[in-house]
Order: sequence, then structure tokens, then C-alpha cells
Amino acid sequence: MNSNPNGRLAIYANINGIFYGRRIEQDLNEILRQEGEEEIRLKLPEVKVFPNSMLNTKLLEGVRGEDAFLIQWFPKPAGIKETEYEAPRNKEEFFHTIAALFQAGVKRLTLVMPYVYDQRKDTLEGRDTIGAALFCQELSNVTQRERMQALCLDIHAQQIVGFYQLININLVSVPTFKIYTDFLKKEYQEILNNSCIILPDVGSSKRGRIYSELTGLPRIIIDKIRLSPNETKIQTFSLEGITIKGKTGLLIDDILGAGTTAREAVEYLIENEELKDAYWLITHPEVTDLSKLDEVYSKGLFKKIFTADTVQLPEREYFIQVPTSKLMARLIYNIHTDQSIGDYLRV
Repeated sequence: MNSNPNGRLAIYANINGIFYGRRIEQDLNEILRQEGEEEIRLKLPEVKVFPNSMLNTKLLEGVRGEDAFLIQWFPKPAGIKETEYEAPRNKEEFFHTIAALFQAGVKRLTLVMPYVYDQRKDTLEGRDTIGAALFCQELSNVTQRERMQALCLDIHAQQIVGFYQLININLVSVPTFKIYTDFLKKEYQEILNNSCIILPDVGSSKRGRIYSELTGLPRIIIDKIRLSPNETKIQTFSLEGITIKGKTGLLIDDILGAGTTAREAVEYLIENEELKDAYWLITHPEVTDLSKLDEVYSKGLFKKIFTADTVQLPEREYFIQVPTSKLMARLIYNIHTDQSIGDYLRV
């Protein structure tokens, strides 16, 4: 008989969540062994794509009575060649699996979304949609407005948490950069010597204060002003009035696509401020153009790129994945056993 009132612990991963799911499975089982509890294995729903592009999702095992955690990555992971899934299809698969779990009698469901599907929280003009609100409206239909929790590694989560609260989902932002900082201090302490933090746009300046407090490093803010379709003016700001010359820059951003934003910032600082070299600290590695990243690397605009270990990456010497799955596994176990997670969320 199951002694946990929340049900049997179970973790699920959709197609693009398998890589992270396997890592969480390993770390979670380590916790279960330490607690003298039975190990579990990652469950994978079966997904079929029909010729008319419709999806069919099927759960292959019994669900009733489970305390389930569903792991989902939304963009198309760059390191996975065998799937053509793009973000909209991943969202459809996500909704299908949630609906299937509720239909099969899951006792409780927690969402594990390292990357929030749509981060838009505003509108630039009247004809735009607010993406976060629209996604939450759709999500509320498949979750049946059940009260649940969601875990993510997205630095935008605190800005859109209100949309999720409206549909009874408590979106918890895991302190990603603290994980990065602890990792650098342990494994790459030399990078933090004579360094400064680079924030590639004004929008990240508020988070920059936290980054400086965690590392003890001063920060530089890049402001890009578009004068015309073909001309952009770049300005730099520093509250501390530091000199960049000869320093190592730690550029922090949320998305790594082709690396354009980071490249422009670092290139300007090296050419105009005589920045010595740079490391990029990126939360989510989409990697939409690997050849461009290779080109930027060959120009010496970064030494390494540190990214979260949420997806499989192409094999490159400059990629270093920061381990986040151990903390995520601990959060899952504490939620399952009704223990506090607050101590693990403090920045």
C-alpha cells in the first residue's frame, strides 16, 4: 500500500523533455536510495503523428493514483536530429499529455517547464497578442483549472507569474543564476578574477543587481539605440564607473539562438573598451544557427558558453552544461513528500 497521501511518485517526459528527464531520473533515484525508498523510472508517453499532422498521445502504463511530474522542453533542441518538432508542435504534445493524465485519473500533477513557452508579457501595438496570457488561457482548458504547481528555470518567470496564478498554477522560478555562480566558483574560479558582468540590454538591468550581489562583480549595461534600419548606436552604462580595459566579461542572457545579441555587445566592448575576453552564461540553448556560433567563436568573441543541462547540445568544445537537474530532482522530491522548497529557492 502506498504510504504517501499524494500518491505514487512518477515522472513523465515528452519527446523533447527526455534528455532532461533522464538526468532528473538519475538524480531523483539517488535521493530515493538515500531515503531508503524504491527507485522509479522515467515514463515516456507514446506520440504518433498522422499524415494530416494531427497528434495522438497514449499513456502506456497505469496512471490512477500517481503524483506525477511532467517534464517538457518547448523549443526544438539543437542537438537532436531525429525529431522535426518545433515549438508549436511541442505545445500541442504538452497539452495532449496533460489531458491524458487527467483523463487517466492522475492524483496530482506538477509541471516541470525549464523554458516558459511564451514569454511575451506586453504588446508593442494594438494588433499584437500578449503571448503569456494567451498560452495560459489555452493551458487552463486542459488543466481543468486544477490547483497545481509548475517549476521552471526561466529568468522571465517572475514577470509572468501573475498569468499563471489566474489559472490556479503556482509558477516557481528556480534561481538559475545562483546555480551558475556556485558552479563557476567551484569549477572555474579563475574566470571570476578581474571580471565584470555584461548585461546585453537595458531590460536585464534589474536582474543585474542580483547577479552582482551573488558574484561580487561590477556590471556593465549595454543600450542599443536603432537610429535607422541600417544603423545602430551602442552605449554602455556602469553604476560603479568601472574601467573595462583588461577585464574578462561574463555576458548573461536568457536565449542562445545565433548569438547575435551577445556578439554585438562583446564585439563593441573589445573594440572600444578593450575588454580582454568573454564568457557567455546563457539560460536556454536554442542554437538556431550553429555555423554562426562557430564563426563568432573563431573570432575570439567568447571562450566558453555555459548553458543549463536541459537539452542535448551539438558537440562543440566551447559548450559547457551547468548541472541543474540535481536541484530540480530535490524540488520534485520535496514537493512529493510535502516538505518545504523555500530554502532551495533563495537567491
